[in-house]
Amino acid sequence: MKQGELKTIENKHHEFGAATEYSTVYLKHPNGEVKTYQFTINETIEARKRAIKNEKDIPPLQKSYFSFTWFVIGLAVGVIGCVVAMAT
Repeated sequence: MKQGELKTIENKHHEFGAATEYSTVYLKHPNGEVKTYQFTINETIEARKRAIKNEKDIPPLQKSYFSFTWFVIGLAVGVIGCVVAMAT
């Protein structure tokens, strides 16, 4: 799993009244510690509603330098490919 990725997992040993599945995520805290969290479907729906309601308070998502570098490399390869194709 990647940080910030929600995965739905089955609750294989659920007790009476417990959810049959959860959304699990690993989150990195400001101190660098990574912990797991599990949410029910209803909790994720409520969290999304809260995020939409407070959208102006949420800072923009920062793209990693690594993913930007691969974007630039892919773009360059695509441009070079087009130039070569047009030259031949």
